Amino acid sequence: MKARTTLFLAFLLIALFFSGLALLRGPDWMLLLIGLIHGALAVGISRGVRNLIRLSVYIALLDFVFGIVWTIGMPSASSITLSLLAGLILAVLLDEEVRDELERAG
Repeated sequence: MKARTTLFLAFLLIALFFSGLALLRGPDWMLLLIGLIHGALAVGISRGVRNLIRLSVYIALLDFVFGIVWTIGMPSASSITLSLLAGLILAVLLDEEVRDELERAG
């Protein structure tokens, strides 16, 4: 699977994760906003938008840090899943060749 497709699906999964949490907790607008941001990043990665690809590195870092904090504070399957998925996204996005390929092919 190509890096673009993998990153698109990963950000889409995180967007669905946060949107689902927002719906389960009632109308939690902050979680819904986080889900929409991840959805916009997924679309930006699939289209090759340079600024969104660069922003996705920082968002993935925030996801990873907050996932680790959430895992330490309240270990659950969802917190561990978020941490692992964000860590994998971050590892892929930190590779300069992958980012150049994403920006070039867009």
